Order: sequence, then C-alpha cells, then structure tokens
Amino acid sequence: MAYFNVFLNSTPNSIIALVFGGATALLSILIFILGRKLVPVEFEKESSDLAIKAHTSLLAFAVLVLAFSIGDARSNLAKATDAVDLEASKIKHLNQLFISYGAVETIAAHNALFNVASSIVHDEWPSLSEIKPIGSAKTEAELRNLFEEIKNLKPTTKRQETIKISLENNMEELHKSRDSVIDKANNEVPGLFWAMIVSLVVISMVFNVHYQLTKLNCLLIGSHMAAVGVAIALLAMLDAPFRGETSVSPDIIVMEIAKLTASAIKYEPK
Repeated sequence: MAYFNVFLNSTPNSIIALVFGGATALLSILIFILGRKLVPVEFEKESSDLAIKAHTSLLAFAVLVLAFSIGDARSNLAKATDAVDLEASKIKHLNQLFISYGAVETIAAHNALFNVASSIVHDEWPSLSEIKPIGSAKTEAELRNLFEEIKNLKPTTKRQETIKISLENNMEELHKSRDSVIDKANNEVPGLFWAMIVSLVVISMVFNVHYQLTKLNCLLIGSHMAAVGVAIALLAMLDAPFRGETSVSPDIIVMEIAKLTASAIKYEPK
C-alpha cells in the first residue's frame, strides 16, 4: 500500500491514467480468454441475453458508484483548498497585526510567524500526502513558540492592548485552521466504496465469457474496460487532497512567506 501511495504521489496523471487503463484492459482480456478456455461451450440465446443484461447492470452500478465517489473526492479537494486559503489568510492577518502593533516590539513574534509558515510548507506539507496524514511535530512546536511570543508582548498603549487581543484571537483561529487542513487531508472515499467498485468491475469482466473468443472481441472488451480503468484512475488521483499532481498547492502560503520576508526588512532580518 505504501508503494502504491508513492506511485500516486510521484507519478504524472497521464502515466497514472495509462497504467490504470492498460492494467484494466489487460485484466479484462485475460479473464475473458481464461473464461472461454474453462467454459468452451456456446451459450444459448436466452442465456446470452441474460448474461448481457447482468453484465450491463453490474457495470452500470459500478460506474454509478464510481461517479458518486469522484464527485465526493472532488468536493473534498475543494474543501481542502478552502481550508488552506483560510490558513494563509490567518498568517497574513497576523503579519498585518504585528506591523500595526509596532515593528520593534514584534521582531521575535514576526520571526516566529515566519518559522511557522516555513514549517507548514517544508515540514507539514509532505506529511499530509502520506497514507495516514498527520501534522508535523516541528510545525506544532513553532506554533507554540509563536503563541508564547504573542503572549509575552507588553502593551504600553490602549491601541496595543486592543491589537494584542486581536493577535491572541487570530492565533487561536490559526490553530483551528491548521487542524481543519489536517482533518481535510484525512477525508478520503470510504474503503467500502473502493471495494464495491473493484468487485463490480471484476465481476462484470467475468460476464464477458458469453461472447465468442475472437481477436475483435478481445479488442472491444479491452477498449471498453480501459475506459473504465481511466475513470478509476481519476478517482485515485482525486481521492487524497494533498497527494499527487492534483493535490492542493501550498503556493498561497509560499506567497505569504515572501510577504513576511519583505516585511522583515522593516524589522530586522534573521
């Protein structure tokens, strides 16, 4: 399973689609040929018609479950994108509040925020693409340090007191947004749906044995099932929001890191 996850995470979508489509086509042809070897008799018209109806129903139900699962995976991807956007907005707002509070007083807190954002991209992001996505311990430690730096701020004016309250509230919201990102990373299509799709597709392959064993039939069956395999590949690509080419991008947080770096000129670059 780990190797399969690495394959999906590091392989271009076009290659994934080709592998899934080719494997499904090859398996369907092998099952067809083996089935005809084991059952060499010709089917009566009534039995053949029944096999066609059963094959059509099984494949239609598999495609229905597949379509529903792809829609669910696409929804999960959109929710994960929204969660990352929210996380980036909280980082941006904290930076703005630091500037409003005062450059000199918030040098340490600003640097701590920079470390949090950098850790999210470089430490936490790779862990979100694993089979069981989890948060980064280093990112958690950087968040605790940021919280301490904010808590240690000593307001000297009413304005700074108000801003510090906003800083503490936004810090709490940043924690929540990070938890939301991790939660969305774990939103995947239930294993039962995967089992149903694979089982129904394989069983539908078996029902192809009522056709005569010819090269043209092998080609038609292989082409038909290759299309189903590509659809299954699409589900595999979308199933994990932070995995592979279709994953949620950290670019919006990278942009905030660049802004933090630029604003650090006014502070005191590390």
